Amino acid sequence: MGKKKDILRYLEQRLHAPRYRHSLAVAECTVALAKEHRHWTDPQQERVTLKQLQWVALLHDCEKERPEKELWAMLQSDPSLDLQNLSTTPFVWHAFAGALTAQRHFGLEDPKLLDAIRYHATGRPAMSQEEMLLFLADAIEPSRSYEGVEKLRCLAHKDLEAALLYSLERINEELCRRGEPRSVYGLEALAYYQKRQKEKG
Repeated sequence: MGKKKDILRYLEQRLHAPRYRHSLAVAECTVALAKEHRHWTDPQQERVTLKQLQWVALLHDCEKERPEKELWAMLQSDPSLDLQNLSTTPFVWHAFAGALTAQRHFGLEDPKLLDAIRYHATGRPAMSQEEMLLFLADAIEPSRSYEGVEKLRCLAHKDLEAALLYSLERINEELCRRGEPRSVYGLEALAYYQKRQKEKG
């Protein structure tokens, strides 16, 4: 409980009220989706996993309101990041910075959990279930009201991968319509899951 309190305090100090409420809603939605799509034989493991998923969901937008200059400085401090690809898409910097905060400030070390934060704004090929849960929860939490969200909600409750592909296609279409740059990670994710869909027939 202590870590959750620390996370909430961090969010309260850095996010405006609507973004804070969004973070709470995404956490609730992530846990709900996990309960639908995962089946545990060990109750203790279930509790631990759901608690960790709640933490990363709360943290997914923890750096969303940090100035771009500061976000870029954070990314430059991580030698593992592909800064050349990231440089053209500032709208995803908060996700990569958020993963750094989760690791450095809150001590989260599980790569799957950190990647869930890192790629929640773009997706990527071969996403883990943890990554898909957070990506979709962010897209379907109750305050979301864009065209296609009801279909996405239905898909997310039935088939995570089908929902993921639908969401990636919608995001790609919207970015193209607005003439905005598309993330390399998002384009790779879209191609990967379109290929998987074709292979499934």
